[in-house]
Amino acid sequence: MRKANIMHLMASRQDQLYGGDTVVLSILKGIDRNRFNCVVVAFSPEDEKDKPRLLKLVEQSGAKTDIVYLKNKFDVEAIGALNKLFKKYDIDVLHTHDYKSNLFGLVATLFSRVKSVTTIHGWLGFTPIKGQFKAKMYAWLDGIVTKWFDRVVAVSERINDILKQNGYSQKKTKLIYNALDTERFISQEDMNLKQELSISSDVKIIGTSSRLTEEKGHCYLLEAAARVFKQYPDAVLLIVGDGQLRGALEILGEKLNISDKMIFTGYCDNVVPYLNIMDVFVSASVWEGFGLSLLEAMSCGLPVVASNVGIVPEFVKDRASGLVVEPKDVEGIAKAIVELIDSKLFADNLGTAAQQAVRERFSLKSMIAGYEDVYLELSEAGK
Repeated sequence: MRKANIMHLMASRQDQLYGGDTVVLSILKGIDRNRFNCVVVAFSPEDEKDKPRLLKLVEQSGAKTDIVYLKNKFDVEAIGALNKLFKKYDIDVLHTHDYKSNLFGLVATLFSRVKSVTTIHGWLGFTPIKGQFKAKMYAWLDGIVTKWFDRVVAVSERINDILKQNGYSQKKTKLIYNALDTERFISQEDMNLKQELSISSDVKIIGTSSRLTEEKGHCYLLEAAARVFKQYPDAVLLIVGDGQLRGALEILGEKLNISDKMIFTGYCDNVVPYLNIMDVFVSASVWEGFGLSLLEAMSCGLPVVASNVGIVPEFVKDRASGLVVEPKDVEGIAKAIVELIDSKLFADNLGTAAQQAVRERFSLKSMIAGYEDVYLELSEAGK
């Protein structure tokens, strides 16, 4: 029996991994190699010599990789390059994961027999965030492009509803929740890491993990933390991740007079050690497509405070598997953090329930089975 040949296409981010990258790595780890061959292709600037971090990890999984070099953001020669790769790897199904790969990938498939599927990991274009005009324009264009795909995968009910509201054919859309390799997230406090970060063993650590971008709501977390520190002056705020707003957040920390209590780790390829030293995890996002970092924290058994966005309404039950607050509610975030610090028993119970809920609902087996079904359906349709 001939295997179905699948190509994953991504925009390169060099040394950083985003949620979509993690999903691809998870698919590669669990997909049935007796039925599928996979190759991961990344766009990369022509002057970039180093191979993207994602591709290095893909190669460790045993899958093939390739690169399409771009002279500029809208290099139309990429379409021809993709068609050559379709032939080189005898591709049946192209799976894209972001704006750029959606646009170039779809156009390339129009000149081939290759079927197309895209996963909508999150659309900033549907948010009320100020100063995101470019992102909204990309999302508007993406909304036009992705309607032409053979299949469109939503990673949450919220995104699935958005697809329905925007006229996507329900015959083409499919809901597949993202998943976690829960074996990676083992609760074990690392005292050596605390020492490296100059954090005393008895200090309470309020933490978060995500890109430092506006939709993640870090500014509201900082304001809430400033209130928490009035009650717990020895606590610290651990911010895992990096991004364009780091400088602005450092300035805000100075204005709030909490700079000495803030620890920025920068980008981390492995967030697990940092999660395991936190006492409370906060997701203060004002909008999310899915919120993989929240699930990672819950998988570690952390008590979480989460704003009511993304998958939170579908999954996190207030006061049962976490504390839910409204987006931008600084006072609500602060009160929730204090409550979890005040009551260790309550916090531990929430953390245990959160961990169990993630492992029951967001299994790798379920996610991979969903994508395998899509690939088989499309590859058979293409024959």
